[in-house]
Amino acid sequence: MPAFERLQARFASRGVQFVGLANDDPAKVTRFAHELGIGYPLWTGGPEVDELARRLGEKQGALPFTVIIDSSGAIVAQKVGAYSEAELAEKLERLAPKVGT
Repeated sequence: MPAFERLQARFASRGVQFVGLANDDPAKVTRFAHELGIGYPLWTGGPEVDELARRLGEKQGALPFTVIIDSSGAIVAQKVGAYSEAELAEKLERLAPKVGT
């Protein structure tokens, strides 16, 4: 999550928006995010979060699960398991157009 926060700051001007999904108690998630300094939105709750994860391709119930969605709403990458910060930055560098280009 801290890597996502750093990448959110780095790529925000290029339209990149991170959103976290957590099927945990919303108050606990909020506290945890605050302790880590996470500023991107976190969607917490019950069955809706699980359903959204399934719709995004999360079939194994494994965490972490990362999905990259382009500006048209198309899923362009999915990964079960952790991305390294460098690996995710490289993907975003290729996928998120620079402003003014």
